[in-house]
Amino acid sequence: MSDSLASLRSLLSPHGGLHPVPLASASYQLDSVPASAERLLNMYAEKLAPEGRATFILKPTPGTALFTAMGAGPHLASATLAGALWAISGSQAYMLADTPIPAPVLLGSVGTTATDFYSVSIAIGLTGVVFVVPPNAYVTDLAGATLHQITGGNWPAQGAGSVCYQDGYYIFSTYSGDSFFVSALLDATTFSGLSFTYISSSVDFIMRCVAHAGEVWMFCQNSVQVWYDTGDLTTPYFPRAGGVIHIGLGAPRSVVEVDDALFFLGINGIVYRNNGYAGQRVSNHAVEAALADYQGGYLRDISACGFSIDGHPFYALSMPTTGQSFVYDCSSQMWHERSSAANGVGLWTINTAALLGARVLLGDAVNGNMYHTKASFATEHGVAVLREAILPVITSHGPRDFMHRLEVEMEVGTANAPGSIGLSWSNDGGINWTTPRTLSTGALGATRTRVFATRLGSFRQRSIKLTAQAPMTVYGVDCDIPPTTTGS
Repeated sequence: MSDSLASLRSLLSPHGGLHPVPLASASYQLDSVPASAERLLNMYAEKLAPEGRATFILKPTPGTALFTAMGAGPHLASATLAGALWAISGSQAYMLADTPIPAPVLLGSVGTTATDFYSVSIAIGLTGVVFVVPPNAYVTDLAGATLHQITGGNWPAQGAGSVCYQDGYYIFSTYSGDSFFVSALLDATTFSGLSFTYISSSVDFIMRCVAHAGEVWMFCQNSVQVWYDTGDLTTPYFPRAGGVIHIGLGAPRSVVEVDDALFFLGINGIVYRNNGYAGQRVSNHAVEAALADYQGGYLRDISACGFSIDGHPFYALSMPTTGQSFVYDCSSQMWHERSSAANGVGLWTINTAALLGARVLLGDAVNGNMYHTKASFATEHGVAVLREAILPVITSHGPRDFMHRLEVEMEVGTANAPGSIGLSWSNDGGINWTTPRTLSTGALGATRTRVFATRLGSFRQRSIKLTAQAPMTVYGVDCDIPPTTTGS
C-alpha cells in the first residue's frame, strides 16, 4: 500500500469513534439566536417504537398535488358531511361529491366580508347546508339544487356573524356579537322572536360559534363560553355551569377542531387547546415570540386549519403579514414550520382542510385550487420545496474541539432519497453559516451509501444544518470528535 493511499484512508476513517448528535425535535428559534437556533422546515419528528433504532426520526412533511379547481379563490372555508364537501372559494359556494372522480358543482354567489373581525363559516345539518359570509347567510339543500339568501322568518336586520349546527338546530351569532339566535327545529330559515339569547356570564362580543362535543362553544373577545341543549323547545340553550374559559379569542379563523379538541389563538398571543372547560397551552416560547412581534399585537388576520395524516393530527397556524406558518403535531406535541416556496421563505399557502372519504383535501390561500395531500407526494403542487433541519448546538466546555468526520444516517439509494443534501455549519450559534457542502445520497439501488463529510475544522460551539430540495428522512447524525483534542 502506498503512503499516499494510507494517508487518505487515515483521513477518511473515524479517529475517536462516532458519537450521536441530538436531532432537532421541533422549531425553537429564539430572538437571541445563539440561545436556541433549532429548526425543522417542511420536516417533523416522528417517535419510534421502543425497540427502534432511535427515539425519533425526522420525516418530510407530506406533499400536495392538484385535486380540482374551484373558481378564483382563495379558499375561505370547507366542511364535509353526507358524502360531500362544501366550500367557499372567493365569493362562490361549491359542492364536491364523494365519487371516484368528483367534479365541483358551483352553487352560486355568497358575496364577501371585508373585515378580519369575522370569519366565514359553514354548518351542515339534516335538512340543508348554511353558509355565513357576515352579515349574510345562504342555505341550500343537501343535493345542492338551490341556493338562496336567508332573509325572512324573523331574520335579524343586522345579520349573522357565524353559524354552527347542533341537535337539529342551526345556531347563529349575531353580527353585533352581543347575542346568538337559534333556528326552528330542522329549519334553517325560520326563527322565533324568543330565540335570541344574550350571553350572560360577562359583557362580551361573540366572534365565532362552534359546535363541539355535543355543546355550543361561543368564542368571544374576552372569554370562551359553553352552552348546552336543555331540550326546551322555547329556550333550547343554557350556559353550562363552569363552562367558561377566561381567555379571549385573538383571531376568529384560528378556531379549529382537530384531535378531538378545539384549538385557538388567544388574545394574549398563546395557542391553546381545550382540556375539558380549561385552556391548555400548546405553543412554545419561540412561537409566542413570533406572535408577540406580529403587527404590533393585531392578530385577527391569522388563520389556521387542521387535518390528520399517517396518524399525525396537525394544527397549522399561518401569519400572512410576516409570511410564517407554524404547525403543531398533536402526536409529538412539537412544532415545525412549513413553506410552499422553493427557497423556504414565505407562507404555507393553505387556508382550509377537510376530509372527503379517505382523502385529505387542502384549499389554497391564494387561488381556487384544492389539493390532495399524501406522504408519497414529493412536491408542493409541483414546487420542490426546501427541507431544512438545524440541530441542537454542540458545545465544547474547555479547549477547542476538532470535528474530523460527520455521518448522516438517512434513507439512501431509494426513490424516497433526495439524491443529494447540503451540509453547512455555524460556529457562532446560528448567526453565520458556512457555504453548504453537497453530499450524495447514492444512486437508485445504492442502498448502502454512506453520507459523510470529513475535515470539518475546530469549534467551541457548533450548529449543524442539513438541507435538501426533495424529501429526506433522517435517522441520526454522528460525529467523530476525539475527547483528547486540544487546540487554541
